[in-house]
Amino acid sequence: MKLNTLCILLLASIIVSACGGGGPADAAERAHEYVGEIPGTEFYVAIAINPDGTVLAYVCDGMGVDYLFRGTSQPGDPLSLGAESSDARLEAAIEGNAYAGVFFTDGKEYPFVTVPAKDYGGLYHLTGISETEAEGLSQSGSSLKASLLPDKSGLHLEVTTVDGVLFSSDRLWKEGHDHSEPTGYRESWVIMLNNGSGRGGAIKSSFQEGKSPLRYFDPICPP
Repeated sequence: MKLNTLCILLLASIIVSACGGGGPADAAERAHEYVGEIPGTEFYVAIAINPDGTVLAYVCDGMGVDYLFRGTSQPGDPLSLGAESSDARLEAAIEGNAYAGVFFTDGKEYPFVTVPAKDYGGLYHLTGISETEAEGLSQSGSSLKASLLPDKSGLHLEVTTVDGVLFSSDRLWKEGHDHSEPTGYRESWVIMLNNGSGRGGAIKSSFQEGKSPLRYFDPICPP
């Protein structure tokens, strides 16, 4: 069975801790998110630092290979995080106003640089609400709704930022894209870069524990 993958090419930020929750109104209570690409690979990387010192990071190629990291850090301290379900590691430190670091997996090292998430950028937690719709939140405050276009040629996306700014766009899939078969879980992490491109994957972690039966969302192929 193929892994459910989700690829969305436009969005903004949102709010929720890794396990869910409401959206704080005070900017001081929001997570700080950083996003970037890993050169020479298809991987995107996102790091979210919560006000309580907990850290959530995600690396994903949109093709079913992804790594979820959790840990804690004091303000300004370097990050050293182990993946939740593999031997992969992520190490990073503040450079300027964002994080630069190295992603370690399968005996290889991949350096990366992030930037502060803005506009569409962020780390989103999405849940399918039907076979053709999903909605979710990022770690820092914006909401996302995604739905299949009537002709199934792509997605219609609506993002409302924490400041109330609405973004709306239709994103078409590339010719020759393919869908994976629906599976029993329909929660996904999605990394959005500030320019609106994205990578995502199905949750395969302890975040699934205790969840009610999930509804289907038609998976989306990467760009």
